[in-house]
Amino acid sequence: MAGAITTLGVGSGLPLADMLDDLREIDEQVLDIKEADKVKLEAQVEEFTVVKNKLLDFKSSALDLSLESTFLKRTASSSDEKVATVSANDGAEVQALTLDVESLATKSSWITTGGFTGESDIVYIPNGRQTSETVASTSEAFVPADGTLLIEYGSEGASLSLTVSEGDSIAQLVNTINGAGLPLSAYAVDDGEGNYSFYVRHANEGYGEDYRVNIDSGETGLSFAAPEAEFSYTVGDEAKTIMVAGDTTLREMADLINGETDNLGVTAKIINSGIGDSPYQFVLQSDETGEENRITMTSQLLGMTMQEDQGYDHDAGEQVSLNAQFTLDGINYQRQSNSIADILAGVTIDLVDTGNASVSVANDDDATVELIVGLVEAYNEAVAEIDAETAYDAEDEEFGMLFGTTVGTLPFDLKSLMSSLVRADVEGNVTSMFDLGMEINRDGSVTLDQTVLSDMLAGNRDDVTEFFLGDDERSVTGFADLLNDRLRSLTGGLGPMDVEKSTAQEKIYDLELTIESETARLDKKYELMSQQFVQLDQYMNQMTSLSNYLTGQFDSLMNVWDSKK
Repeated sequence: MAGAITTLGVGSGLPLADMLDDLREIDEQVLDIKEADKVKLEAQVEEFTVVKNKLLDFKSSALDLSLESTFLKRTASSSDEKVATVSANDGAEVQALTLDVESLATKSSWITTGGFTGESDIVYIPNGRQTSETVASTSEAFVPADGTLLIEYGSEGASLSLTVSEGDSIAQLVNTINGAGLPLSAYAVDDGEGNYSFYVRHANEGYGEDYRVNIDSGETGLSFAAPEAEFSYTVGDEAKTIMVAGDTTLREMADLINGETDNLGVTAKIINSGIGDSPYQFVLQSDETGEENRITMTSQLLGMTMQEDQGYDHDAGEQVSLNAQFTLDGINYQRQSNSIADILAGVTIDLVDTGNASVSVANDDDATVELIVGLVEAYNEAVAEIDAETAYDAEDEEFGMLFGTTVGTLPFDLKSLMSSLVRADVEGNVTSMFDLGMEINRDGSVTLDQTVLSDMLAGNRDDVTEFFLGDDERSVTGFADLLNDRLRSLTGGLGPMDVEKSTAQEKIYDLELTIESETARLDKKYELMSQQFVQLDQYMNQMTSLSNYLTGQFDSLMNVWDSKK
């Protein structure tokens, strides 16, 4: 509508918008109270969770002390950890023994007798060459085509140029070369299945470049290659043979052994001794200690002669045991490993060096004290939390947010539990926590005299154990189970914590529904009132305009009247 008033109160000049806001603020006071109640209940729900978690911590401590394994914890020690270290499982027998380590278990090893200038040095220089072609008889045709065999030997460039014809036999080649009066030796090689190949090698025994043999077969159609050399050894009862190609280097040899998929449990290493011009040496070592892992060489490379190192006394010229040898309480033992776990049940002795030491296994009283102290601390934290949220705060002049709930009675319940009498100890040395040094303070908390507790464990450990665990034969429930059972009922799904929490959550839900519906009602009410105020504003604006018009007309008439006088 043209000329309609769009800002409430402009037409009438009255503070209609402020009046609506004031009226709504008054109506919303009830909602504010409900919102405050909701916030308080939400804080209660959170605090119920905090208290429950404190009780669960208390329960967890009680559960630890209800387990038999808790009182079977052991400590192990050695009088000289440079000789041996000791560890013990729960329940191991408490004992003390003397140990005399004569020798440690060691890994078998072999090392090269000579040195190398570097890892690229060749460990197998071939002193002969063999054909890949074979025939069934040394007298039948063997050479595929006419040509020349150039046989080079030694390091001085000596050679033999041998002209051969198609169809020459192995026997002819052997006779020609062996009759030349050169340091070469030729012969036929039987592969064991009736097939013969042709082989040429240096006639003199030796190793090195002076004994190298190379053959250029030219156009003859023959193929020569250096035969593979055997490198063989055993580990315990298992044997291993590695075929080594000609011109294999020191590094390649190590990689060849270490890369075997069926490695017998050995590792090849190249060490640099730092001594002389040829400081590099090849070492073959077993991965595990003991005689069962002893390495024995059965076939070596001429360019890499090795001797037994670990496991052999070179001064005495005899093998020595690779096993650990020791006496325990005067009894002699040998073991493959330095970690001994099969003599004392639940006890592992790790040998470190030769020498004497005493080893012992004792009750772990410190661990037990720590658990009992933890139980007391968990109790105090739970009680303190409950008291803080249920007691009256004189400064704020109000009670805690859990005041009036069933939680308020829990401190008394818990104090009664901590004071429980348990007569599992037949002699009656330990019947309550008071016998272990506990005292109840005026504020409901408890303190624990750890000196009293430690002394009781040292002198009456079995009685302390029975107090916490109970006696099944006499149907006496242990103190830890009493606590655990009661705390389970308090923290379980039907316990007061969850019941109170559920009740509070239901109230929150009801308040949310009420607040939502009341808000919707007020929104509708003030939407209608706003429309009514707009109409009132427009009406009053019209009345004001009419009044102003009439006033103007009267003023005009009066002016005309006055002018005619």
